[in-house]
Amino acid sequence: TTVSSGTVNFENTINLPALTQSGGTLSEAGQLTITGTMTWSGGVLASTGKVILANGATATWTGGNDKRLIGVMDNQGTITFDDGGFVLQDGTFNNLGQMTISHDPSILYGGGTANQFNNSGTLNKSGSGTTTFSSVAFNNSGVVNWPAGNLYLNGGGQNTTTLTVPAGGYLQINHDYGCPAGSTLTGAGEVRFTGGTHDLLGDYTVSGLTTVSSGTVNFENTINLPV
Repeated sequence: TTVSSGTVNFENTINLPALTQSGGTLSEAGQLTITGTMTWSGGVLASTGKVILANGATATWTGGNDKRLIGVMDNQGTITFDDGGFVLQDGTFNNLGQMTISHDPSILYGGGTANQFNNSGTLNKSGSGTTTFSSVAFNNSGVVNWPAGNLYLNGGGQNTTTLTVPAGGYLQINHDYGCPAGSTLTGAGEVRFTGGTHDLLGDYTVSGLTTVSSGTVNFENTINLPV
C-alpha cells in the first residue's frame, strides 16, 4: 500500500504486509498492523485505535519531511529513523522493540495533550549531535544505548532504569523529570538542569559536570559530585 497524498480511511481492523507513505493522511478507526515493511518519509498517521509495527517487521523513517502521529503507535519490530522530525499530536509512541535514531531529530509537540514517547524496549542513539524532545514527555523503562552526543528533554517524563550520559556529551533537562527509587543516572558526560523540579530518588553517579542554572533539584541520596 502506497500513500503519497490525499486521505485514506480504514474503518475496520486491517493487516498490511507493506506500507509506503510519503504524504497525505492515513486514518484508521480500528487497528492497523504492519506485518512486513514500512517506509515513512512524510504525511500523517491518524489512529483512533492503534497502529502496530508487528514483531519481526521493519521500518525506515526517512526523508527530510516531518512524520506526524495522531493517536497511538506501538513498535514491536525494528525502526531505523534517519531523517526528518517526528511530530506527536495527541500522540503516544510506544517503543516495545528496537529503534535506532541515526541523525539529530526533534520529537515535537504538534497539539493536544499528553504527548508521550515511551521506551520499554531498546532505543539506540547514534551520532554526535542532539536529539531533542520538545514539549513531548520521554518515559524510559527500557534500555538506552547512547554512546555519543546530547539528549535534550524539554517535555517531562521519567526514567525508571538507567540513563548513561556519554563522555563529551550532555543531558539537558528543562522540565519536571522523575528519577524514582531504583533508577540510575550515571556517566562521564555533563548533566544540565535548566528548569523544572527534580526529585532524584534513585542513584546519581554522574562523574562529569552537574550544572543547575534554573529550577529546583533535590538530591535524595548520598552523592559525590566531582566538581
